[in-house]
Amino acid sequence: MNSELLFTIDQILFIILPLFIYKIFILDKPAINPVLQFIAMVVCCSVSMITSMAIPLIEVKGYIIDLRVVAFSIGFLYGGYRVGIALMLVTIGYRYYIGGDGFYATLVLQTILSMALIPLSRNFLTRHLNFKLAIGAFIGVLYSSLVMIWFYIAGVLDQDVINFPFFIQFTLTLILSLFSVTYVIEMMRKNASIREEIHHWEKLKMVSEIAASVSHEVRNPLTVIRGFIQLLARGQVREDKKQEYYLYIMEELNRAQVIITDYLNFAKPQTSQVEEIKVMENINYVVGVLTPYAVIHNVELVVSGEREVAIRGDRLKLRQCLLNIIKNGIEATRSEGIVSITQSLKEEQVIIKITDTGVGMDSKQLKRLGSIHVSIKENGTGLGTRVVYSIVQSMGGTIEVQSKRAEGTSFTLSFPRIDHSGSKRK
Repeated sequence: MNSELLFTIDQILFIILPLFIYKIFILDKPAINPVLQFIAMVVCCSVSMITSMAIPLIEVKGYIIDLRVVAFSIGFLYGGYRVGIALMLVTIGYRYYIGGDGFYATLVLQTILSMALIPLSRNFLTRHLNFKLAIGAFIGVLYSSLVMIWFYIAGVLDQDVINFPFFIQFTLTLILSLFSVTYVIEMMRKNASIREEIHHWEKLKMVSEIAASVSHEVRNPLTVIRGFIQLLARGQVREDKKQEYYLYIMEELNRAQVIITDYLNFAKPQTSQVEEIKVMENINYVVGVLTPYAVIHNVELVVSGEREVAIRGDRLKLRQCLLNIIKNGIEATRSEGIVSITQSLKEEQVIIKITDTGVGMDSKQLKRLGSIHVSIKENGTGLGTRVVYSIVQSMGGTIEVQSKRAEGTSFTLSFPRIDHSGSKRK
């Protein structure tokens, strides 16, 4: 009895294994060609049927009893009548190849079963799981009854082997197999649907993040432009300073245009126009741009550095990176505070250190720094810092942050210095 049970379990595994192969290579790839999907469904179910017929549960007087109907029914119901017709031809063809009187039984019984499955396969995929399980029970009872009637008419019933208790056991085995396979397939389809829904929401989330990023990143140059316009509106600016402020305004408008273009193309910050960048020159530029903003907040910007050195990357992106950090430092610093920007060399690395005397961060906030929607500012999104990390990494640099509550925060950016030939030194 134990050997028969193990053999029956093997038969069920022979049926389920190709279905897992179908899931991995077909169901997990919804964009696959329908023709290829049809071929894969037929092949997987055919392998199950042929394996069941090649290693049957019982073989007596030229007849074989196996679980081929499970794979046949599953293919018919889930694949449609076209798959069902193809599987019927495969079943009849292989049974003819085996030979014996059972070929005619297969021809008749498969035809009757196919006629019953055609109406059941309509809208089967949209039906509830309970309905599908009920169909499985119906198929098990129907096929087992047809086999018993055929055996009775053909005079093949054997009281020792093929008897009424055997058909009860065979019917229960079919129903259990159909239940199991149907349930497994439904779980596969449910998981695939959940993954597709998650992917859909991830795309919506990405769109939301990009919209927030555009708003956040464009706000920086607009804030700078507003500061210069406010200074110009006072009417107490020398003519030479006016020209300088106009140049700053045009530069910031151009930077805003670049930011919008990047995000509309779903492009994360990365080096696009690689060139040699003079570090102190660009630090001084950003400090000059943010000076009016710092004045409004009563914060002093202090710049110090060694001789001019160069790194390789995108000049506009580096300015964007420095502007984000310094502007955040200004906003985090109390009145009469200081934001210092220093440039130094350390083992062929160019170090840019930006330190503020602001509110600082605790260890929990520091650990989550750079994550989306994580910000210490009341209306912050955390996206500005994320952009900083992306820019630094895209330029081959590293970033280190140190902070203490009520003492301030220090950003240390490291980039490979380039020599006079233009190559990076590591």
